Amino acid sequence: VTLHNIGRVHEKLGDWDLAQRAFAEARATHAAIGYPRGEAYAIRGLAAVANARGEPRSALGLLREAAELQRRTPDARLLAQI
Repeated sequence: VTLHNIGRVHEKLGDWDLAQRAFAEARATHAAIGYPRGEAYAIRGLAAVANARGEPRSALGLLREAAELQRRTPDARLLAQI
């Protein structure tokens, strides 16, 4: 969760390299411990980075992954962000 929050700070600051690094670490950690909700949030962050970098296809693919994970753990806030 801390890695995700760090990613959000960098996202809001527009520091895309550091945001991507934090979200990628959060995604890997959540995947390793089997926490799909956290992984979906991290993937949403990676999609925001891809979108900011002008990579809409990549962003949409990531959002599809996040949506699939979100279906396993009902979270209205996450669904709205996706």
